[in-house]
Amino acid sequence: MKKIFILLFLISIPKSFAQTYSFVLAYSAQGTLCNYGAHGAYMKADNVSIYDGVTYGTYPANFNNRAFTLKKNYTSFEFMLNDGCNANCNDKQTLTLMNLIKNRNVTLWGCSATQRFAVDNFVPNVFIKNLDTASPNEICAGFQLGLAAFPTELLPNNAPDFPAEVYHWVYSLDNKQTWVDVPTFINGNRTNDISTTTFSIQQLLGNNHTNYFNKVIYFKLAYGDINPLAITYSPCAPIAENVTYAAPKCNGENIEKIDVFFDRNFYSGEDISIMYVVNTDPTKTTPHFQNTEIISSLTLDSDYNKYKYTFINPGTLEHGETYNVKYQTRRYGANTGSLQSASTPFKYLDPPKLSFEITNQQKPSCNGGNDGFIEITINSGNGPFHFYKDGNEISAEVNNGKYYLRNLEGKDYNIQVTDAKNCIDKTANDPI
Repeated sequence: MKKIFILLFLISIPKSFAQTYSFVLAYSAQGTLCNYGAHGAYMKADNVSIYDGVTYGTYPANFNNRAFTLKKNYTSFEFMLNDGCNANCNDKQTLTLMNLIKNRNVTLWGCSATQRFAVDNFVPNVFIKNLDTASPNEICAGFQLGLAAFPTELLPNNAPDFPAEVYHWVYSLDNKQTWVDVPTFINGNRTNDISTTTFSIQQLLGNNHTNYFNKVIYFKLAYGDINPLAITYSPCAPIAENVTYAAPKCNGENIEKIDVFFDRNFYSGEDISIMYVVNTDPTKTTPHFQNTEIISSLTLDSDYNKYKYTFINPGTLEHGETYNVKYQTRRYGANTGSLQSASTPFKYLDPPKLSFEITNQQKPSCNGGNDGFIEITINSGNGPFHFYKDGNEISAEVNNGKYYLRNLEGKDYNIQVTDAKNCIDKTANDPI
């Protein structure tokens, strides 16, 4: 499934769309009403009359749901409810354009609730679209989601006609029960309060993105009556569920293998074009062990009942660092999902290094004697340890955590120590 959108798509949006705002007015008067003074309500925008329902001596007729459309970006709005029976009961509110967009509704009341004036559902008229017209209801892991709001014409000074906050993107992971702001910036790129925004779902959700595979994520603008876009987040690839490794026998040697376990086998025509191991530290992102050939088949592991790919004798990693496996899948040559291992990144631990030193030695007490000894201290490594004198294994006496080779004659010896896996101290050079 190829996921490409072209920003030139904007050219095809009809220029007849212009920035407008819609809202509904409602007015009512009830109860015992006086017949003198000014009654009713008005609405002004930058001191321009939008609605004037003020009458003198009589009340204006009640009405509900009278629709209005504004075709200009006003700065400030004034709402006034006049109560001619009692000047102290006049109600007035002044809101900026963004106040009104965010509040959406304004209600004014006269004394004893005899009059009511309401501005309801004040919204900018925009519509939103997934720029991927080939698969507008799906996004593959690792691909960029492109969302756009229209209209987006600019004023002569290149300022947007709508305030930037009109293009405030939000998303829902719980079937529209709650809405979360898209971050203002992702990886240094502006991603909110702009008409066209792009990001991957992994960038949006972080490491938790795998929890939403094959689930619907909703996107919309926060301040408009916009039907949310329902987009299914799909892996579009086998999911790497676990990564294991066989550590080298000895410290500093090549890893024996790395197994990557997937939730399923390849579909027909599916393969992995690139797979590699990468450090989770963003300052150490050089890929390790990248495949040299297309991975066209996976192997069923009978112990785990999972399909796997194996890096054989791939090389070395850094002790104590954590790593992910990243890969790009294809189907019939077209890129599909771009993923990394869904499990917690694996931490690489090199086998303990065997290190020893000769910390004491005693020559024989007399010429030709054999009561000399060598004291050996093991600094690191996994026991049990084996000791060799001139290539022949000998027993060592243990005392207070140190090892003693006894019954030695007065001569030079080549001493070697190995650990439980027959590893040696590669830095030792101790002829005695």
